Order: sequence, then C-alpha cells, then structure tokens
Amino acid sequence: WSNSSSWRCAVVKPRSSDVGLQPTRRRSRDRKDAIRVGPKSEGNVWRRPRSLFEVVSKAESTEDIGYNLADFLDHVNALARQPSAARRVAASLRTEPAPTGDAVQDAYLAAVAAHLSHGLRLRAPAWTEQKSRRLDHPWFALPHAWARATLLRDSPAAFRERNLFTTEDALHRA
Repeated sequence: WSNSSSWRCAVVKPRSSDVGLQPTRRRSRDRKDAIRVGPKSEGNVWRRPRSLFEVVSKAESTEDIGYNLADFLDHVNALARQPSAARRVAASLRTEPAPTGDAVQDAYLAAVAAHLSHGLRLRAPAWTEQKSRRLDHPWFALPHAWARATLLRDSPAAFRERNLFTTEDALHRA
C-alpha cells in the first residue's frame, strides 16, 4: 500500500518523540477554513463540517477530505464540552459518508466514527462494520520500517480492527 502524503499530513500528527519526521502541513490562510454552506449568491459563508457525511460530500479532492476531517474533529471537541455531547456526536456519525474511491480513506473514516463512539460509550454506527470499510492488507501511517512496531502497539482498537496502524493520538487536535 502506498501512503498518500496529503492524507497522512492532514490527519496524522506524530508525537514529538518520533524523531526524523516531517512536521505536518497546515492549510494556508488563503484556502478556505471550512466548507461552504448555502448558495454562492449568499456570499462566503463558511463553517466546519458537522458530520462525517459532510466531511466527504463537501470535499473537492482527497486533500480536502483530510482538511475537512481535521475541522470535523475540532467541531467534535467543541461539542464535547457541552452537556448533550454524546447525543449530538452520535447524530453527526449516524449518516454514512459516500465512498471516496480510496480504500484507506474509507476505512479511516469508519475507524474515526467507531473510535469517537467508543470514547463516548456509544454503539458505533452500523455502516462502520461493512467489509468495504476494512482493509485487506495493513496500512501504516508512517512509511518507515522502524516505526511499524510502535504503530502496531499504539494504534487505537478501532483502527487496528480495520488494519490501519496510526499513532495513538491520530485524532488529537491541538
């Protein structure tokens, strides 16, 4: 499996203890900060995606899916500070995102939904268990052979179950 640089850079944040890694790329300020909502005639109205469905449906490229996912995680973190967090996060995960055409991204989105659900003691959405949301062969977020043992050990369960091996804080947002 080849790793898509834009996908890995947009989503996976290696720990500072991982020496020799390139820093993650940030979206430049001249790009949109979130997805467009409403018709163009209403002007530039932007907001973060509020569901995994929006993460995919509003993306124009593979790279945009990574950026939208990061924005969605920020939205979930903001929800987590509210009393009705579990109900609102569950609603944001319920609708299945469309297939992206990239098996790694499809499995990654399912792992995100399952991991977030588990963290809130919710049942993962049924769509996360589909065979098309699991990889046949392992995928490692870091392509270096020396990192594989660490990724095998540290990957959250929802990711390991789908043959995805990431850092333990793959969904951490600063």
